[in-house]
Amino acid sequence: MNNGYTAGGRSAEELLAELLKVQKKTYRRAGITAFAHILLIVTLLAVLAAGVLLAPRILGIVDQAETALDSVQTLVDSAEEAVGAVGSLANDNAQDLAEAVDKLNGIDFDGLNEAIRNLRDATDRIAGIGRQLP
Repeated sequence: MNNGYTAGGRSAEELLAELLKVQKKTYRRAGITAFAHILLIVTLLAVLAAGVLLAPRILGIVDQAETALDSVQTLVDSAEEAVGAVGSLANDNAQDLAEAVDKLNGIDFDGLNEAIRNLRDATDRIAGIGRQLP
């Protein structure tokens, strides 16, 4: 196949062989690049899907935590009222003492304990989700 053509001291066959070698390398690099792009897209889609799937769970847990915190705040407010009433007992008469005792008896300690348990459960779930995320 040598037509007598040479370039830089190399025959046409040598040039074609080198060109074929370069094209094979380019083709392989293009394949690797395409694979990397596909892998990147799949990874991004997986992250997006995980976010879409976990978002409702996280929002639900946050709502539960807010509800628990509201309950705790209500109970704390009641406890503050009761403590304030006890602090004024030194200056008040026996009737005021009886009212303060009634307020202390009115505190729902079981409700307070339940709200604290709910808050702990909600924070445990949030921590569990945090441990699952990469």
